[in-house]
Order: sequence, then structure tokens, then C-alpha cells
Amino acid sequence: MMSFLLYSLFILLSLGQLQRLSFFNFQINGYIHELLMLTFIFFCFYKLASKKQDILSIFSKQKSITIFIATLCISFLLTLPNYLLTQNSIGFLYLFRIILIFTFYICVDWWASQKKENIALITRGIILFTILTITFSLVQYFWYPNLRNLFYLGWDPHWYRVFGTFFDTSITTALLLICFFWSLYRDKTPRNLSLLICLGIVLLFTYSRGAYISFIVGMMYFFYIKKKLSYLLGVISLFSVLIIFLPRPAGESVRLERMFSIESRLRDNREGINLFLKNPVFGVGYNRIGFNRIIKTQSNVPNHAQFSFSSTYITLLAASGVVGLFGFIYFFIDTYNKNSQTVKTILITLGVFSLFDNVFLNTFVLAIFLLALVRQKITPRVQT
Repeated sequence: MMSFLLYSLFILLSLGQLQRLSFFNFQINGYIHELLMLTFIFFCFYKLASKKQDILSIFSKQKSITIFIATLCISFLLTLPNYLLTQNSIGFLYLFRIILIFTFYICVDWWASQKKENIALITRGIILFTILTITFSLVQYFWYPNLRNLFYLGWDPHWYRVFGTFFDTSITTALLLICFFWSLYRDKTPRNLSLLICLGIVLLFTYSRGAYISFIVGMMYFFYIKKKLSYLLGVISLFSVLIIFLPRPAGESVRLERMFSIESRLRDNREGINLFLKNPVFGVGYNRIGFNRIIKTQSNVPNHAQFSFSSTYITLLAASGVVGLFGFIYFFIDTYNKNSQTVKTILITLGVFSLFDNVFLNTFVLAIFLLALVRQKITPRVQT
């Protein structure tokens, strides 16, 4: 049953926004894959109870996650009196989603520790997600090159770029980067090499400058730990040449020298910093950012960026203050120190990309990252 749930989860995650459920004029959004996460957690708790194991014992080993979630909860609770019941309810749903994803990860990590076959299943699941993401992205690029007809639902057009089933170039790119560096450390079989080539090609067609920079930084780290820095120049040269020869159909989206998006992000992040300075310790409350912003949009057109800014760090500062950002940085550093080089490389790449876009805590990115994290912990060396 749990194996079936995980396979189904990987398939649903690859479907992105196609499995989105929206309520109350798009103010409340959920995903079918979150129901699978809840079901998996239920079965995990049932198994733990049947084995007479303390459920809290598997959570006590995840100190950094507990601290991070606690900082967000404190921020949410202390700001409750500042908002209406409906606003607090929507803010709670954002908090609940983060708690759900981390709880799901802890349960999957415990489940994977029970049998080697379980770890192999997760590996196959990530490969399946990678193949489906590549396939859907290529199909979208050639047969559905822009989202103009869904503008009334609040989606940016993204003309002639890869945005996949996630309807957002940044989220799709972050997932491609996770899959690329996860595959890079695996055995160099023909299948893995094919996946790497396909992932690299699809990544190029996102026309995301932040992704290009993050990719180069990730490759620098990879070649550094492999002690093959001399290879880096060749990769950068090849990547640069391919970027130069990318097709440039009509529209600003594919112009790498475009300035409007940079100016827009700077304005957006300045607003976030100003909001943070008004509430520097605990922020405006996780996550009530949307109730503290005045965003000019066409009437009745939802804005999917209302509850975030153009950087994960600015978003956390505004929503939960220095306390929340401290919790996130502690989780980031602890995860980096305790895990394999695969995780370290992915963390650095996502960390850099999160400077340019709010990607790290996105439901799809966080879920895939944590699934890639399962059973990657480094065994401590025994002192002699």
C-alpha cells in the first residue's frame, strides 16, 4: 500500500498545477498529492503503533526541522490578534502545508530505513518523476508555448519558454536542477547519461538567468569536490555556446538581456525588506504577507505571487522575521553538514537560485528535494 502511494505521489507531483484544487476565488489552493501525503503519514503512524514504537522518537532525531517549524509556528501564533479569522485561516493553511511536507519526509525516511527495497523504490520514483518532467516540459514547449489563454487565472504568459506542468519557469527550473545534480552523482550508465543530457537541454530552454547562474555554481562545486576543476572551463564554454545559439522567437521572455524582470524583482524585494523592517523579529506572521500588500492587478484576476517575494530569504524575513530566517538557515546548514555530496550540491544550487526566486519552500520543490534527501545521511566516523 505504501509503495503504491509513493509511486502515485511521484506521478502526481510531475503533473504539477494540473492537479491543483482552488477555492474561494483562488485564495485557498490545495493539491491532490497532499492527500496522498496525509494518507502515507496515517499508514506510517499505524505501523509505528503496531510495532509499539514511540511516534515522537522518529521526530526527535530531526532537530533542525523541529526548530525551523517551531520558529514559523511562533511567528504565526504571536501575530494571531492582528488579523481576521479568515486571514488567520488562510495563513494557517500555508503553515500546515510546510508541516505536512516535513512530516511526510520524516515518515518516508523512517519507512525507507526498514528495508533496502524501500530505498530502491524511492530511487525509481525520482527517476520516474525526472522522465515525466522532461517529457511534459518538451511537450509543453513545442505544443503549448505560452500561457496567454490562462492569464485570467493569474499565470504569466512565459512566451516560448519551458514552464512545464508547473506553469512557472522558476519552479520547473528548480526541479530540473534537483533532478540534474541528483542524476550527476549516480552511476554513469547510458540511462543516466541520457537523463543528464535531456535535463541540460530542457534547462537551457527555460531562458532563466538565475537558473543558469545556479547551474554554473553547482557545477563549480561538483568539480571542486571531484578535484577536476580543469573540466569546469569546458562545461562553462559549452553551456555558453549553447545559450548563444538558443532560438529567440518573438517576445521579451526569451531575451536574456531583458531588464524589466530585474527591475520588477528589485522593486518586489524592496517592498519585502520594507515590510520586514516594520516587523523585524517575528515578521508579519507566517504566512500573511498577502494581507499586507497592495498589488495592482486586473479585477478578478488572482495573483499567485501575492504571498511571497522574489527571493526565499526576503519572503521568510517578511513573513517570520529574523527568527524564521534563523530557523531556515539552521536547517540549511544542519542538512548540509549531515548529508552526502549529492545533497550538498543540490542545497548550494537551490540556495543560490533562492536569491533570485522564491523556490525553496515551494510545495513541489521542497517535496522533491526532501525525497531526494531520504537516507542520504553520512555515517559518523568512529573515533579510535
